[in-house]
Amino acid sequence: MRIALLLLGVVAFLNVRGQEAAASGSKPSVSDAAHLGIGGGLDHGGLGIRLDLPFTRHLAGVVGAGYALVGPGWNAGVQYRFAPDSKVGMYATALYGYNGVIKVENASQFDDIYYGFSVGAGAEFRVTHSTNFFRLAVLVPFRNAQFWSDWSGLENSSLIEVKQGPLPVAFSIGYHFSL
Repeated sequence: MRIALLLLGVVAFLNVRGQEAAASGSKPSVSDAAHLGIGGGLDHGGLGIRLDLPFTRHLAGVVGAGYALVGPGWNAGVQYRFAPDSKVGMYATALYGYNGVIKVENASQFDDIYYGFSVGAGAEFRVTHSTNFFRLAVLVPFRNAQFWSDWSGLENSSLIEVKQGPLPVAFSIGYHFSL
């Protein structure tokens, strides 16, 4: 509950700040400022936050941290924006960090978070005269051998009923504010 209230407070603060910047009259650019986003997905470390730090007009560093079903998750990488100032901007990303989780109900000894590379593409949906945006992405995780070994062990166990297998892609959604 505390985390939800903290995230709500951050959203309110950043939204007011974004509206003040839009009211100043200058045309803002997404590529000029760092962004903080809240959301869910690999790039947010699970359910959490993501920070984008621009290196150039098109290239930015990305760091995400959050809660990934069984514990803290994180991711770091780069993002390339194809059209940084268009209303709908497409981007490609490459990340290293959490990209797989195994969670077993009533048997937490099998719960674990796995790390590896992920690549993906997405879109940023912007409102005119604002550097805030809504983001959607599809990511392809390259899960490591340890993940697949542990997963295979659970699938072949007669003591555990598998309800959901690993998806071949992961989805991300978030709302981002200019800092």
